[in-house]
Amino acid sequence: MNNFGTTGDANCDRSFNTSTYTGKLNMGESFVRIESWSNALNMHYRTPNVGELTSITGFNTNDYWSIGEFGSSNASILNALNDKHFRSISQEVRYLSTFDFPVNFLAGRYYQYSRFNGVYDTQIFPIAFQKSNFTWRG
Repeated sequence: MNNFGTTGDANCDRSFNTSTYTGKLNMGESFVRIESWSNALNMHYRTPNVGELTSITGFNTNDYWSIGEFGSSNASILNALNDKHFRSISQEVRYLSTFDFPVNFLAGRYYQYSRFNGVYDTQIFPIAFQKSNFTWRG
C-alpha cells in the first residue's frame, strides 16, 4: 500500500458542506493543451532516359498535456494528469529506371524511428467529504 499517504481523523460528519470546501488542487487547474505538427521534404532528381532518384523525409511530433477534475460535485474529488509525447522521423530513398526499352525497375529503402513517452497520474481526495488528511495517488 505504498500509494497511500497519511491519514487523519475521518469521522463521518453529516454537517460538512462540500459546496464550501476551498481545498487547493495539488495538480493545478483543469486544462488540455495539444501541440502537433508534421514536416515533409520531397526531392526528385531526374535524368532523361536514365532514371529518377527520389528522397522523402518526414518528421512528426505530438505533445498532449491535460489535467482534469472528474468528480461530479463542486469539490475536488478525483483528478487525473496526462503527459504524452510522440516523435517520429522517416526516410525513404528510391530509384526508378526510365530506360528506352520495355523492361525497367524500381528499387528503394525505407527507415522509420518512433518514440513515445507518457506520464499518467491520478489523485483521490476524500478530504472534501470526511475532513481527513487522507490522499491516494495512483
